[in-house]
Amino acid sequence: MNTHILELSGYIKKQEEFSSLDIHKIKGTMVLQTVKPFNGYYANEPEEYIPQTVLLITKKDYSQETIVRLAKNISLYLDITIDAVKSEVVIYNELHHAVRLYDVKNYSEIERIQRAFSSEGIEFKNSDSKYNDNYIVTIHKTFLVQEIEKGVFMNQSKSKMFYFEIPKNLSFSHFLSLDEKVRNNWDGKMYSAAPGIFFRKTGVQDVIRIFSNHISNDMIQGVSTLFKRFI
Repeated sequence: MNTHILELSGYIKKQEEFSSLDIHKIKGTMVLQTVKPFNGYYANEPEEYIPQTVLLITKKDYSQETIVRLAKNISLYLDITIDAVKSEVVIYNELHHAVRLYDVKNYSEIERIQRAFSSEGIEFKNSDSKYNDNYIVTIHKTFLVQEIEKGVFMNQSKSKMFYFEIPKNLSFSHFLSLDEKVRNNWDGKMYSAAPGIFFRKTGVQDVIRIFSNHISNDMIQGVSTLFKRFI
């Protein structure tokens, strides 16, 4: 088994239900919050701790470097922990850029965080529209993983996830139909799945991310085998 911890850049793309946040924000700005995190996984596990995600919609596209650098600085001078990365969300066929805040424990800090980003030059989108639907969001991030067997990676940060390589790129609609087939043939614990990529020295590697607080060897082997069988 490979005991080395790897830091890999890439992204995850997933469909989740979001709704407009009406308070705890700069007035008039467009801010979305998750309603059913991780594809509704927590709806079946209501007793578990639920990390909340908030999207601060921006007027334009900012680089991952810009957002991560600012988040690190803002965390220091506000003396709060900020997990912020670049993201995009598609709402009714329109692409919106965003700063994604993960595991927001205190919503009263959101406006303070927004104003800090704004003071550093980040411009937030204004909108009076109300949103409440399922949207596709792409989250750019650095993955901290350990390769536990060839092509299978266990998350080493706070969330309980594993990733496995797949042989080709999938359209999101193809992924959704594939995920449905797997669920119909899987009788184990509930999970949330999403497609993504790792940037490797050898090129782009397509992966599928599985999230569950009940990850076991049976899930790692069983779910990954079913996905690969149906691709």
